[in-house]
Amino acid sequence: VPSFQYSRRDTVALIFCGATKTLAMGIPLINALFANTSNEQWLSIISLPLIIYHVIQLILGAFQVIILKNWIDKA
Repeated sequence: VPSFQYSRRDTVALIFCGATKTLAMGIPLINALFANTSNEQWLSIISLPLIIYHVIQLILGAFQVIILKNWIDKA
């Protein structure tokens, strides 16, 4: 059975690139699903959890950079 081990640099790239599609994909998806909704406030309320999640993701990502940089430098 072949081992699917990634290098440390590839692992870091997968961590950051795999989860960063929240706003770029979520807002157009919300607009497409709720296109018939005439109330813009309703669309804002629906997209609010997505925006909050994105901000939290950016803050945690800033701390992850430090941790993962040290992990790569150890190699």
